[in-house]
Amino acid sequence: MKTLINLIFILLFININGSFAQKSGHIDQDTVFLYIDVDLLPKLTVNDYGTIDNYIHSNLRFPIIFNESAISGVVYASFVVTKDGNIERIRILNSFEEHLDNEVIRVLQSMPKWIPGIKNDKAVHTRLILPFVFLLR
Repeated sequence: MKTLINLIFILLFININGSFAQKSGHIDQDTVFLYIDVDLLPKLTVNDYGTIDNYIHSNLRFPIIFNESAISGVVYASFVVTKDGNIERIRILNSFEEHLDNEVIRVLQSMPKWIPGIKNDKAVHTRLILPFVFLLR
């Protein structure tokens, strides 16, 4: 039982890319924190759009292949906001349809810089997950 508790305790402190998250004030340069582990979440700098929802709504396009189809679904994407505010390591978590997945990747890659997540008063790499809703009737 003690071994199981120790294993669970250790697993709680392993971050998404397999390195250990630091509990002290020292943060490894390459550590990626989950969005629930940072003190302040990253924010998209969307001056002309106001919110991330407006940015996505303004830039997300249904692929032409679906113009005659009534199709809808949600694509969940995971990505890392680096401590410099760039988007990296984009992954589609649930592939709804390849063309829609590619559109989500395109929109994420086109985003302006983010304000990075903060942990212990330092900018850190932060993994986020966003839903992209497609609805065509």
